[in-house]
Amino acid sequence: MNPHHGRECARPEEPLTAVILRGDAWRARRIRNNCLRQHCHALATTFRGQFTWLRPICGRVFLVLESRSRVLTEIHPTELAIVAGVARLGAYSDGWLRQPEDWRPDAKADARAQWADLLRHLLAEYPVPPFLDHAWEVFGTLQHIERDCWCALAQGISLREVAGFPRSVPHRVLHAALTSTSASGSRSRTLAEAIWCAQLKALNASAALEAAVFSSRITGELGNYGVWSRLTAKFTSNRDEAATHLALSWRCSRPFARTVAPAKWSNS
Repeated sequence: MNPHHGRECARPEEPLTAVILRGDAWRARRIRNNCLRQHCHALATTFRGQFTWLRPICGRVFLVLESRSRVLTEIHPTELAIVAGVARLGAYSDGWLRQPEDWRPDAKADARAQWADLLRHLLAEYPVPPFLDHAWEVFGTLQHIERDCWCALAQGISLREVAGFPRSVPHRVLHAALTSTSASGSRSRTLAEAIWCAQLKALNASAALEAAVFSSRITGELGNYGVWSRLTAKFTSNRDEAATHLALSWRCSRPFARTVAPAKWSNS
């Protein structure tokens, strides 16, 4: 079915997410809005026999999303997995600064903007670069280093105080990553990718070298930043051969990298 089909259809009069979380019967065919129907399928699957401790917390978030926003009816799960995102938000509920029931989204804002506003309503005291919102889409454990960093920035805490953040990242590179990267016109979708964008720019890396870095797993191993940054710097002096030899050097260095890479930095 076309994921865009039925997107203009209204939501049901009675909220369904609470019914699904309770495990009560519901009929998907009665939901005309395809986005909401697919989110409901994901909700039933995600919380079936697992994450039971998160159900009450997440239920509060789903209720305001379903009754007050356009998020569940205008964003398809293939565009943004809202159910997984809410589960991750629930795992960080100890850090919530405000309650979901107090959230009043801008009715004129689009669904993506409303989702971003909810994140900041719950957790943010200080501005967070919009591109970092992808942290709530990163696969892995519910509590993840990318999300830890998002919350740290939202609370005005230095990323260097986040457990597992590599101390080898230069201050100027980190500053550039957080201030010069925008959601458009950049390769980065994660904090690790933003840091590597800034690092490669500082090295005046060639387009070929940049492509080689971003086609490898280097940007997914920020815990090994010190190793990879030194290796990458060596290839900036010989740009013609950089793209060819970087991949080979990465494969040769991989066993060593595995011994020093914190598992928390894996995106899978």
